[in-house]
Amino acid sequence: MTTALNKSSESLHARIPQDLLKELDRIANSMGRSRNWVFNEAIKQYLDVQQWQSELIEQRLIESENSKAQFVGHYEVMERHEKRLKAKLNI
Repeated sequence: MTTALNKSSESLHARIPQDLLKELDRIANSMGRSRNWVFNEAIKQYLDVQQWQSELIEQRLIESENSKAQFVGHYEVMERHEKRLKAKLNI
């Protein structure tokens, strides 16, 4: 994504809960950045994650239409996940 310095920008007004605003200001102060800079970075990161997730879902849908796709039930997935977690934690 491009930075605000490289293109024109528009003003956006939003209502933010007081606790989130305090956290935003705390982070901005700790970084030596403006509230606006931190807010824009948070929006960029959110949009990047949403784009990644959307692309991954689209990719998986295409794969699922492939006749070679194999599906695994929820309980089996959870069982595999639990085994991996236990192995990782040495339980």
